[in-house]
Amino acid sequence: MLEIEDLSVRLAPGKAARPILDGVSLRVAQGETVGLVGESGSGKSVTCRAVLGLLPGGSAAGGSLRFDGDDVLSMPAARLREHRRRDVAMIFQDPLASINPMRRIGDHVTEGMRASGVPREEALARAEGLLESVGIRDPRAALRSYPHEFSGGMLQRVMIAGALAGEPRLLLADEPTTALDVTTQAEVISILTGLRTERSMAMLFVTHDLELAAAICDRVCVMYAGRIVEVQPAEALFARPRHPYTRGLLTATPRLDGGRPHGVPGRPVSLSDLVTGCAFAPRCPHASPVCEEQDPVIRTIDGAQVACLRAEELTDERA
Repeated sequence: MLEIEDLSVRLAPGKAARPILDGVSLRVAQGETVGLVGESGSGKSVTCRAVLGLLPGGSAAGGSLRFDGDDVLSMPAARLREHRRRDVAMIFQDPLASINPMRRIGDHVTEGMRASGVPREEALARAEGLLESVGIRDPRAALRSYPHEFSGGMLQRVMIAGALAGEPRLLLADEPTTALDVTTQAEVISILTGLRTERSMAMLFVTHDLELAAAICDRVCVMYAGRIVEVQPAEALFARPRHPYTRGLLTATPRLDGGRPHGVPGRPVSLSDLVTGCAFAPRCPHASPVCEEQDPVIRTIDGAQVACLRAEELTDERA
């Protein structure tokens, strides 16, 4: 359904030393959930926005980004609007920043339907059903309410209902549980996984939590400095990570057995850093001189796709 090949996104000359995205390739099949994992600034959100044709102003994109064979990067404006209404929808990180505070909830949920020509009454009836499906107890009253009358968890449910209004075939979920408490996070994840099964909908799920990705995703892509550095089925990646960065993310995760988490040393690469060789080399405990000189390309090792020059030498043990 979604095929991204060698996607690169650069800001205007002089605004960044390296690309925001640098040769990203990934695929999402119908009904599949693919996780996109990495630290803040790794390029996860920009990848999602590129699928909608929402690239940063003044940026230039290269490579190929196809949805059902149609190149999103070259879509004319009218076709792009239709693509956003019917093919793909996105749940953004912060519902407070993504829902117009001056308009009622009903306006937000029905906007796409109305733009597609659905009569107002029919759109409101559908919106009521959508709000009910995401766990809002009094959907009719909710349609007349304003965003400030809802908690963060309830607003995230409204965001999900609005995203589903156009019956998209692919849902982009950009860290949809980041600002929520643990109980509400579990409820939102349950809603998303249930709707995915019910609608045979594909999902690109962005998170910084590898354990969450392993729990709900079929495959996981790990990003660092605008590149994908590892791709594995979720269970295999969690049990046997091959890239040192993936291992670092896993050891940084709090553990229920009382074990102490260990953060990844150093700092992430910024857009102002000019990168030579492997971008992770300055933080990598296994880096050798060749890592600072040679640019690693992604290759298949024992069923895993990994961009590491020393992947075959590293043990499978995890701290």
